[in-house]
Amino acid sequence: MQNRSTLRLSILALAIVPVVLEIILLVALSNLHSQADMELERSVRAQKITEGINSISKQMYDAFFMFSAEKNDELLTKEAMEPIIIKFRQTYDELEKLTAGDEHSHSMIASSSKAANRSVELMEILRGSLDRDGKTTAARAFRKPYWYELRKQTKAILTPEFLNLRREEAQVAEAAPLIQKDIREKIQFSIWTISILLAAFVSLVALYLTRTIADKIARLSDNTLRLASNVPLHPVLKGNDDLSQLDQVFHRMAQELQAAARKERALLDNARDFICSIDSAGKFVEVNPASELLLGYKPDELLGSHLIDFLAGKDVSDVLACFDKIQQSEETATTFDTQLARKNGTVIDVTCSAQFAKEEKLTFCVFHDTTERRAAERLRQEVVAMVTHDLRTPLGTVNNVFDFLHRGQLGELNDKGQRFVESGLRNTSRMMSLINDLLDIEKIKSGNFEIDCAEVEVRNLFKGCTDLYATTAAAQKIDLIVNDTEATVWGDQDKLLRLLSNLVGNAFKFTPEGGQISLSAEQNNGSVKLSVKDTGPGIPKDKLVNVFERYLQVDGAHKSSGSGLGLAICKMFAEAHGGRIWVESEEGKGAEFLVSLPAGDGSKPV
Repeated sequence: MQNRSTLRLSILALAIVPVVLEIILLVALSNLHSQADMELERSVRAQKITEGINSISKQMYDAFFMFSAEKNDELLTKEAMEPIIIKFRQTYDELEKLTAGDEHSHSMIASSSKAANRSVELMEILRGSLDRDGKTTAARAFRKPYWYELRKQTKAILTPEFLNLRREEAQVAEAAPLIQKDIREKIQFSIWTISILLAAFVSLVALYLTRTIADKIARLSDNTLRLASNVPLHPVLKGNDDLSQLDQVFHRMAQELQAAARKERALLDNARDFICSIDSAGKFVEVNPASELLLGYKPDELLGSHLIDFLAGKDVSDVLACFDKIQQSEETATTFDTQLARKNGTVIDVTCSAQFAKEEKLTFCVFHDTTERRAAERLRQEVVAMVTHDLRTPLGTVNNVFDFLHRGQLGELNDKGQRFVESGLRNTSRMMSLINDLLDIEKIKSGNFEIDCAEVEVRNLFKGCTDLYATTAAAQKIDLIVNDTEATVWGDQDKLLRLLSNLVGNAFKFTPEGGQISLSAEQNNGSVKLSVKDTGPGIPKDKLVNVFERYLQVDGAHKSSGSGLGLAICKMFAEAHGGRIWVESEEGKGAEFLVSLPAGDGSKPV
């Protein structure tokens, strides 16, 4: 696999190579400085050795001329000899230290030192004889061999090798300045060489970066401008280096962005909703083709025109205020309903979802045609109104007639007639209940549902349920058990009684003969939980989530023929009171409906 030059390696080389060269320079300079120090130390050492040998030579010559003949016996005094002996020993000690690392030189110094020590011993013998025997002829004869040996020791001290060592060390001391000059030249050469190499390397790297990296970066920068301006990009850079790969990735990204833009444009062009952008002056800046389908205007006809020219209805000022509020806030999309005027003069209902983009200073809008839905809602409202007003009154009259007949106020009926009357009374009551349910649902959906909240004793709600279903419980042989409680809730007593009655009535529909229904309450942390529990067949697990939906009835052995609105109304009533309702059940083991409501201020713990 071929090696490839990458931006990372180039930058790494630019950082490492100068450091390596500097390290080499520092090592070379350190070595040269070490050599210079060594040469200086050697020069000083050689100079001291030379001076020491010269000192010994001078002292020996002086001593030789002073003590070389018997006529000079009177000079062999302690006062004359002691300084010479001390000087000898100090000089030899220093020379031995200086030549400690040179075995050859050290041996010559040691040999000369030994001869010097013997000379000192001979002078001590001569001085002792002079002090003891005086200058008699016999004493002089005694000292004569010692004088002769003393002259021989002088030659042993200043041997040719010893004197040659002095010349060698003198030459070393004389050559030291030349060597140090050579070292200084080497230091200067090393500094200049490394500096030239660094300059050449930096120049080459700069040339490389200019011709490769800088040019490629400039090309990448130009490509970004071309992409922003929707202008074709430069051809893709070839190569395996990092910048070439970055350019290749950039081209792929540009292709993906262009593909995404085409898809977005396709979505906008084929969307059935009217999508547009509006500037701060309220003018259309961009419009999709759905404008012709919704308003009858082509996009070119709308561009530059004002939104206010197409608003219809009585809420024009509210819509404009809404747009002003959207442009002043950075909230998420705002949705509102309004009306627009079509080209043919008709008015359509729309739902507008708008959001302001601060950077573009544009409001993006999506208008969805809701004309058919609004017509359906109006039709439903008309049907509900008809059921409420046109059917409820005559149905109430029919119910009263059946009630009169049932109580015998219009005369006694035979058994068959009584059964017909009871059947009619049940069905009219069921119809009235259905109408009331539909009316309550419509009120809740339209926001016209009102509740008159007060503190309500739960025991009164339970009593109302038992009074209502006492006959039913006896007829179906079902035990209706009420657990006494002192809890109170905050709510509308009539609405809450109806909520509980619906739950109890639902329990009677599914509880078999001989079963049991229990009512209980539990207070906890500012809320009261009401429970209606039965021993019916229970609710399948997959139906628990949807049990409160309208018109949904759970299949079972005791399937009811109810309207399917009772539990939905219970859920709406509970939520209208700021509470919630849920069910817990296991198939085959009954069901328990639970309602959580705000506790009354004066409620006591259960």
